[in-house]
Amino acid sequence: MHRPANTRAYALREAGELLLVAVLLVVLRSSLGWPWFVVWIGLAIKTTASIVFYGLFLHRSFSRHPRVGAEALIGQTAHTLTELSPYGRVGMGNETWFARSETGERIPAGYRVHVRAVSRLVLYVRLAEKPDEPC
Repeated sequence: MHRPANTRAYALREAGELLLVAVLLVVLRSSLGWPWFVVWIGLAIKTTASIVFYGLFLHRSFSRHPRVGAEALIGQTAHTLTELSPYGRVGMGNETWFARSETGERIPAGYRVHVRAVSRLVLYVRLAEKPDEPC
């Protein structure tokens, strides 16, 4: 399985921190006369905290691949500003895009459409599930 670079960086940073905690605990053990089990418990707490923090907060964000640019538009919903027959204009957020009906069908103005593909600056759209409901 290929792990994202940020997961490896997190693991390396945590390994470095674990090494520093181990050195600190060994120095404290020798200077204060602590028993060895204190060192092992400290290392176990640090390791457990790192694993739990990663599992609760970081795993999901590290697993996702960021979608930016044109690929981020795919799957989004827009509304037709002009009739698509098959070309026209759609609105998405505060932007107006040049669009083409994916199947070549005529889509009236004011209807909800889904972006299925992007080629250059043209969105290829398909009519939403409920075609009888304009936006």
